[in-house]
Amino acid sequence: MSLVAELPSIVRVQPTQCIDGILFYEGEYNGWFEAEYTANPEPWDYSKRAGEMFRIRFAAEKVRACNAAPENLLELGCSRGLMTERLLTFARNLYAADISATALKTCKARCDAGAKEYGCQITYLGTTAGNLPLTDSSLDLVTICDGLYGWWLSDEQKRRALVDVHRVLKQGGHVVLSDCLMNGEQRWRGRERDSVSPRHGPPIVDSSICRCLPSTKKKRCSEGTAP
Repeated sequence: MSLVAELPSIVRVQPTQCIDGILFYEGEYNGWFEAEYTANPEPWDYSKRAGEMFRIRFAAEKVRACNAAPENLLELGCSRGLMTERLLTFARNLYAADISATALKTCKARCDAGAKEYGCQITYLGTTAGNLPLTDSSLDLVTICDGLYGWWLSDEQKRRALVDVHRVLKQGGHVVLSDCLMNGEQRWRGRERDSVSPRHGPPIVDSSICRCLPSTKKKRCSEGTAP
């Protein structure tokens, strides 16, 4: 392992690799996502689907409503950078994280020029949600897009992810959760349909949800539902 001489101040762990300016860490990776991004430049055609682009814009607006000028913002699941390029317009330091190296390279190519234009410092992280290489209480905002449902996490992995997100949030910081759900009791997992377990509660009627929650857990900052 070669050490990275100048890590951002809130990155507490040296990466196992640094490739083309992307910091990679060991973790419990699902190789299916990397295989999809390798085989298809845009596996889910988000940029070609009006509903998905609306959801991305809607989620980014919710993030900005919680904090219009965050010092440190983490985007978990940055994918190809469709939401990243919106977040960089108002964050001072943006940490874009994903488990796919191919997705991260695409995100970097898409967003570096915009980051320079808006004066945003982006750090790209190849890491998992439960193994964040960031210091405690260092983030003003965390956004998780297509996360708790779309990443196919086990209950234990979800628990570890949320515990780690809470660890890195500042007191009074916020986390914005966004997921795309099917009407009724069906939802998509990649290209396969899977029944929602009863523990997830009653069927979600809306196709997308986005909630912004403060780390104090006392009250919601804002809440909305995208049609």
